[in-house]
Formats: sequence, C-alpha cells, structure tokens
Amino acid sequence: MKNCTSKLVFYNRTLDDITDLMCRRRLRCCEPVIIYGFRFSTMSDLAVARLGVEGSIISDGMAFMVLPSQQADVESAIRRMGMEARVQRFEIAGVWFWGIEDRAVFDEEFGPAV
Repeated sequence: MKNCTSKLVFYNRTLDDITDLMCRRRLRCCEPVIIYGFRFSTMSDLAVARLGVEGSIISDGMAFMVLPSQQADVESAIRRMGMEARVQRFEIAGVWFWGIEDRAVFDEEFGPAV
C-alpha cells in the first residue's frame, strides 16, 4: 500500500462545482472543504486574532484562512477584542487530495490550481 500525503488545493470554483465534479467523475481520494478567511485592517488586529487560533493557518498579507474547526476560535478572539467592524470575512472552496490521480482530473477540468 502506498503512503499518501494529503494536500489542500484551491481552485477558482464554487463548492457546488467541486462536488459536482467529484460525483460526476466518481472521485474518491479527495474531499471538498470550505476555508474561512478573515481580512484585517491593521497588522496589530491580525496579530491579536492570530494569537487566538490553535494550530496552523494559511496566511496571505493582511488576511489569514482557517479550517472550519478553527473558525469559532477566531470569531471569539475578534469579539473579545472588539474588532468586528474592522474585519472582512470570506469563504474559499478547497479540495483535500490524498493522491495524484484525483488532482489530475481536477486540473484537467478546472485548469491549474490557484
């Protein structure tokens, strides 16, 4: 049996597009996921909110993204520090892959990941 490492990949597609492809092509070595994002107006807000998150995050400039299991921690830190009005929230659809075959199907249908 091969030892596969999972990889989270983002396509510029909706969750419906992703699940439709998985069902239509009967893909079984991948899983759709919604990643929750938070864009901060100041670096200090970003740093304070980051301290409230357990585990790893995906960071991009003045924003970071977390898994669904981490969203409540971030929201709690934002409320505690009174940052609600200074934070923009967004969602990104991603795909966890456990092998290269399913990812090749996604790349063929949707083009390269972003």
